[in-house]
Amino acid sequence: MTPTISVSNLSKHYKVPERDGGMKAAVISLFNRKYRTVKAVDDVSFNIEAGEVVGFLGPNGAGNRLRETGPAVCARSSSTVN
Repeated sequence: MTPTISVSNLSKHYKVPERDGGMKAAVISLFNRKYRTVKAVDDVSFNIEAGEVVGFLGPNGAGNRLRETGPAVCARSSSTVN
């Protein structure tokens, strides 16, 4: 049976500005920003069959908004989501 939703190698990385505390660091960061990469989702693959109920939990037990909306967007484009 072909899965209703199939996701392969899904990744989402964010570039987040970093700076030290204090007013001087705030002013310096306006002209010279340093960034770090945060991996929200890294190489996730899954299949969801019709009628399955699926939930995602993060390391601290909380759901991650990207993981909730990413598959939902895929589902909306190919089927009806209630």
